[in-house]
Amino acid sequence: PVLRLANDIQSRQDIDVALEKAVGKYGFRVTESTVENNASQPRICVQFSDALVQAGVDYEPFVQLPESGMVVQPDGNQLCVDGVRHGERYSLTMRAGLPSDTGEVMHRDVDVTLYVRDRNPVVRFPGRSYVLPRTGQAALPVETVNLTEVDLKLRRVSDRNLLRAIQDDFFGRPLSYWQEDEFVGEIAEDVWSGTAIVQNELNQDMTTRLPMDEAIAGLPAGIYALTASIPGTDSYDDPGATQWFVL
Repeated sequence: PVLRLANDIQSRQDIDVALEKAVGKYGFRVTESTVENNASQPRICVQFSDALVQAGVDYEPFVQLPESGMVVQPDGNQLCVDGVRHGERYSLTMRAGLPSDTGEVMHRDVDVTLYVRDRNPVVRFPGRSYVLPRTGQAALPVETVNLTEVDLKLRRVSDRNLLRAIQDDFFGRPLSYWQEDEFVGEIAEDVWSGTAIVQNELNQDMTTRLPMDEAIAGLPAGIYALTASIPGTDSYDDPGATQWFVL
């Protein structure tokens, strides 16, 4: 505060250098910037060293936006800009005077340039459990993002291991990498594997109906788990999605 006052009274190079150094260590400043690209509606967020005013302050005049239609929202210690698009680069300016919750303001303009990447490939199942008939058009829905196909593995829980699957909290839940090893090695058996072609539009959430007739042909009634994974992905990094169902 003393250096700010001195700079207001008489701007000099030595005061300006000292002020910049003090702001960098202790003052209200931009600390980081991130892009939330995996949401269907992406946004850019700029983080500050202190919390922002959550109500009663319009932050839009303090952010120079590259185009109209964008919305600026405070969220804790960050300002987030909605209305950006995947595959585009944006340059923003946080303007001097932008206030913090403590009353301190930014000393000078800060430019931020960020690129909004396409969404990462994702596969998931929308439900927790299903009952499928052994005949007819049996199918399960799967949701994907930026994928054209998924790898599938079907496992059956034997009748003698059904109680253990429930007690050990496997049933009806997604499986982690470590649970996958135990589940396959001790509780379930592989009965079918294959691939499925899924619908794909860039960066859109897509739902595809997976026909299960071939996979369940000739299988006995019981409890099954279908795992869908991204082709070429290490199961340690991404074990995939698991859909439980009763046949």
